Amino acid sequence: MRTKKIIVLLFCTFVTNASLAQDVEALVKDAKNITKAKPFTYNGGINTNLRFYNAWGQQNRRPPFAWSINASINFTFFGKINMPFAINFTDKGKKYSVYNPKEKAQEFIKGLLSKTGFSPKYKAITLHIGDRSMNFSQNTYSGVRFYGIGAEIKPKKSAVGFAFFTGRLSKKIDPDTINDLPVKPAYKRKSWGAKIDIGKKAQKVTLIAFHAIDDLNSFDSLSPVYGIKPKENLIFAITTQNRIAKKLNLKIEYASSALTEDIRVPRRDIDGGFTYYNNLGEIFQTLLSTRYSRALISSLKYGGRGWSLAANYKYVDPSYRSLGSFTVKNDIEAYTLAGQLALLKGKINLGGKFGTERNNLDQNLSLTMQRLIYAANLSYAITPRLMFSGNYSNFNHSTAPSIINFADTVKLMQVNQSQNYSLAYNIPAQKFNHSFNLNAAIQNTSDIQDYTDYQTLNTTEVYNYSANYALQIKQARAAFTFSGLYTTVKTAGNINQSKGGALGLNKQFFGKKLTSQFSSAYLQVSDNAGNRSQNLNFKFSNRFRYGKHHSAGLNLSLLMKSDLNKTQNKLTELQANLKYAYVF
Repeated sequence: MRTKKIIVLLFCTFVTNASLAQDVEALVKDAKNITKAKPFTYNGGINTNLRFYNAWGQQNRRPPFAWSINASINFTFFGKINMPFAINFTDKGKKYSVYNPKEKAQEFIKGLLSKTGFSPKYKAITLHIGDRSMNFSQNTYSGVRFYGIGAEIKPKKSAVGFAFFTGRLSKKIDPDTINDLPVKPAYKRKSWGAKIDIGKKAQKVTLIAFHAIDDLNSFDSLSPVYGIKPKENLIFAITTQNRIAKKLNLKIEYASSALTEDIRVPRRDIDGGFTYYNNLGEIFQTLLSTRYSRALISSLKYGGRGWSLAANYKYVDPSYRSLGSFTVKNDIEAYTLAGQLALLKGKINLGGKFGTERNNLDQNLSLTMQRLIYAANLSYAITPRLMFSGNYSNFNHSTAPSIINFADTVKLMQVNQSQNYSLAYNIPAQKFNHSFNLNAAIQNTSDIQDYTDYQTLNTTEVYNYSANYALQIKQARAAFTFSGLYTTVKTAGNINQSKGGALGLNKQFFGKKLTSQFSSAYLQVSDNAGNRSQNLNFKFSNRFRYGKHHSAGLNLSLLMKSDLNKTQNKLTELQANLKYAYVF
């Protein structure tokens, strides 16, 4: 661990000196003008939200009371140095029993400190302290929040930039044996990362290192029934952006990942196979559960004004994972060709993609998916008032894991085919504005639950049609909307149909200080087994602004659901949100 800290410290010192040395003139100029600015200013705000809930006809689906506080403040010194702070604190939907003031005060302070973060900035230097997030690349570290320290150095006149962070990537989660919540225990995860940029936008190389490891001391003992194993991950990556010619650009990202599934197992004896991961000393050690994998993403783009053509290649090993990114999709090799074209001075815009995609790269799965992938889109401004748009695609769509419990695998919904068409017509006038919109959406989806074996459990066809009308009355500061919809869902021999409509009213009072909205929606649902039900929903909201600093809001929602076959109880749900915001 000491070796890692020394390397990071020396690396930071070298890059910082190399970067700032090229911006000395700008710093001297700023120092001369710094006395002309205000020495100290600040701005920020606080938002509070109280939520109430109750249900009749069935058990409550959420806590009857919840609250949240979000606050931020930014201090500015001499118009140059910014120090923003942010606090987000909630009750986390806990079940309240006997009120203990001391316990609640300790919990509040602990939660406050764990969710506080600020990022002071001066010119090209940004520090990150506390609860923050950064972004290196899609396959290394991307947006996962950490609690610790970090920095970004991006001098405008320098060809070198640097970023790093170190801290806790995720907190320890204890097993829940009281509330029966669907939350698995998790080890405390520590992490660090560094990135160096060399060159400008047209010719640029980025080197990335990321490391994460679970803390074995998180639990005195943890039952093996949970199946939770402490992990370690080390990733090295390089990305390049190169302008080969005036209209030709090349982008490449290559990442190599070493992932240890269980750091409690013994070390692996090196038997002639050479890899640089085996020579990193205390930074990383190869164990019996360590796996090496790689990912490659490349794009070659050629284009000019109003048109472009790009060739893309993607290869990600089946075992590739990053403990610092939610967006990694592994076991895939794809070739795609994409193009964009604008005609008639931008009135017509065409786009499309074509390529192939396959999985089972190691031939370890019982099923291999290999298919043609393609997509096309068109938008046409027929007249200044009439617009048509349509698109078709058969790409996969993946979902991120739960934020509550950091997962190391991804479950996904695969969308095989999707079609969307829209026709919009607007009639602008001096006193009234009318708009009409027709939409049609058709989807054929496959529900994939086992990411490692591509097991398709359900196939679903969805046909959705809607019509919308909106009227804006300018002098009265009011608007009226009406919509109707019809949906058919076919899955596993079942056919569900939904039909209904909605209307909405929007009105401003007291010189735009008060905005009131009311909406009502009716939906009737039936299936081929003869089951029928109906939903009636009412929503009412008010937002009041007082001066430049204060605003308050009240939102009410009432849902009434009834079974038309009268085989189930009638369900009624009432929700209320009370909000207050102060901006300074």
